[in-house]
Amino acid sequence: MTTKKKASYIVVIAVVIIVALTILNLSVQLFARKSSSSLIPSLQSGTSRAVKNPWNPATIVPVHAPAATLGTYRYVSNTEAVFDYAAAVEGCPTPQNALIGILTIPTAKATARRMILRETYRRLNNALIPTQKLDIKFVFGQPVAGQDSEDAKAIAAEKLLFSEDMVVLDTWENMDEGKTYNWFKYARKELLYTVHPIDSKKLCPRYRAIGKSDDDTLIHITRLSKELGKLDPYALNFIGRWTDNEFMTGMLHFLSPPLVEYVSTSNSIAKKISGYADRCTLKWLLDSKLEWNIVSYRENFIAFVDIPGWFAGFMTENTLCLHGTKDSTTLYRAMLELYNSDG
Repeated sequence: MTTKKKASYIVVIAVVIIVALTILNLSVQLFARKSSSSLIPSLQSGTSRAVKNPWNPATIVPVHAPAATLGTYRYVSNTEAVFDYAAAVEGCPTPQNALIGILTIPTAKATARRMILRETYRRLNNALIPTQKLDIKFVFGQPVAGQDSEDAKAIAAEKLLFSEDMVVLDTWENMDEGKTYNWFKYARKELLYTVHPIDSKKLCPRYRAIGKSDDDTLIHITRLSKELGKLDPYALNFIGRWTDNEFMTGMLHFLSPPLVEYVSTSNSIAKKISGYADRCTLKWLLDSKLEWNIVSYRENFIAFVDIPGWFAGFMTENTLCLHGTKDSTTLYRAMLELYNSDG
């Protein structure tokens, strides 16, 4: 691609971004008429206190976790196993509440949606102290052969502008051929850990949980962060919407660091990554024979009311995320209702 063509594609993407942000600003102005406490109730109510960020962003670099697992999996009986997590506990800084990988597709059409989510989550995160922020990554697979050239060029331009929050996995773009598994594996290797501040031979988990979401899910950053901040990062936790069936309703779910470590380094799981992604996640956990915890937000992870489905619901002041915002009109309506539902 010539320099002139590359510049033209960047201009096109910039125009799309400007249009998306203009629409977003109109939406933000509407729900910003309410008091700021409706957007960040935990800060205004005094339930959160400002603390010094234990990490200096200027000095932190990605830590590549070793290929060997940081835990020991062992059977204690034919039906029970334990996973001894070897990450450091004592002396580690307070972990940030979560990292969320939003699984999306490498098309130009999805660019405007990513821009809306990117800017919305940035604004909401800016109202939180560092350890409460939910880091966001947009996760793609490698483009498949024969991808539309305009899509490829648009994504290349988007990467130039937003390389810090875009993750391209070392696998072909897919939905049910291991994308979720490869996201957890990537997050574990590249993003989950930081070096112990005193003992450089040890690693500390940087996050309380690693999440997987989709780009048609809208998240209430402030409320979700408050909930995740209550959890022990060293417990074996599945966090999401438990439904007592074979699906995890993967609009949004999290694994705590020990489970991320186990899932991404287990040889047996590496052979079970194909199939419906949410069903696979459940199978990994059930087949593990580990004693793991279910932290379920069944009533607060819902489909937007306009979308039919067995997990549809109505927004309340406790709603954490909405699923099914598949078009721009639905997304904007969901934003207005979700971010104005604090009562």
